[in-house]
Amino acid sequence: MLLKYFGELLPALEIMPDNESEIEIKQLVTVPEIRNLTVKEAIEKLKEVGLDFTINTEKEINKDETLVTQQLPKPGITINEGIQVEIYVE
Repeated sequence: MLLKYFGELLPALEIMPDNESEIEIKQLVTVPEIRNLTVKEAIEKLKEVGLDFTINTEKEINKDETLVTQQLPKPGITINEGIQVEIYVE
């Protein structure tokens, strides 16, 4: 039943099972602990595991001195590579 469903669904979506270039498979990664690191250190750590980031601040910051106070998602969570981690600063 399930194979029949996917056999009908994939061609309808123009995804052929033997054409891997159209299917992007993301790796699962664990969100690292970046709290109490400088923003620069946190960014490096996130990039090492393939995660993107945004810095949640309205003001100009010095990435070499400003510390990360909070992050979302929390450390230890398993997520897809490329997901954005929100960095909160002091």
